[in-house]
Amino acid sequence: GELARFAAEAAPEGYWRGRRCVELGSGCGLVSSTLAQLGAHAIATDLEPFLDHLRSNLDLNPVCGSDAGSLSCRTFDWGDAEMRAQLRAELGEGGADAVFAANCIYDLAVIPVFLEAIAAIAGPSTLVFMCGVPLPPASASGE
Repeated sequence: GELARFAAEAAPEGYWRGRRCVELGSGCGLVSSTLAQLGAHAIATDLEPFLDHLRSNLDLNPVCGSDAGSLSCRTFDWGDAEMRAQLRAELGEGGADAVFAANCIYDLAVIPVFLEAIAAIAGPSTLVFMCGVPLPPASASGE
């Protein structure tokens, strides 16, 4: 919930309205739902095995209100070049206005493809917000 709360409280009122936002590794979709409620055009993404759960959560918590934006979800495998190209094309010129990733990296080995995915959907002015990135394990010598 930290990243959703940050999006809601840190930006000035109306800041997210109309902005194209992508949430990577959405899980239950809390960040995307929050952004859409704040007026963003949010895309919640996750791997195929998690998409049914994501869709169910989004259906249970519909975006509503006159200031609401839009919310969609899709399968997105960070390492799939075709999926990266499709999402970038959907976002249009300039790419995403903002990319969010909350607690979605559980293995340091995925960081290179995670960064490739962000680079593929980002433009020169894209903001990237992340939280819950794991620390590397401590060395055996305790340093």
